Amino acid sequence: MSEGEEARYIIAAVFKRSGKKKLLNTEFSLILSMELRWLPPSKAKRFVEWSIENHLLEKLGEEVAPTFNIDEIKIPLDFKPSIKKWGMNKGLEERMIKYIERETSGENIVELVKKIEREKQIMKNVAILLAGLKLGVNMKEFIGEVEDSLYSTKEIDGHG
Repeated sequence: MSEGEEARYIIAAVFKRSGKKKLLNTEFSLILSMELRWLPPSKAKRFVEWSIENHLLEKLGEEVAPTFNIDEIKIPLDFKPSIKKWGMNKGLEERMIKYIERETSGENIVELVKKIEREKQIMKNVAILLAGLKLGVNMKEFIGEVEDSLYSTKEIDGHG
């Protein structure tokens, strides 16, 4: 099963379970993590972002809606997603930079991050967060992950 096909199953399952045509991002994540127990909350949020980036979910303000007809999706009874398929494990830094690039009009983010990192002598992911904020980007969705990474040696030594 391709990652796109599996993602469609997941999205269809969440929307069929909710009985709604649109869901708040947070509702979608809660159903995926707490009700279906298919992903931990942080990965559920990343799944939403991945699905938007891959045009499987459409962002409508604070809500999301599938970009395909969920009624055409027949979910197997024994369906369980295999999370590793989707490339959602992109590093936090890379995802933040891509997000800032999408939300701004082409400023040189990498240079700004290096400057902040150098001047404030802080970790790169914190510098990226500050760069986004400085450019007026809402970085709220990354704050928890950045905070978690402060306690993770994996992120600190740059292998996260």
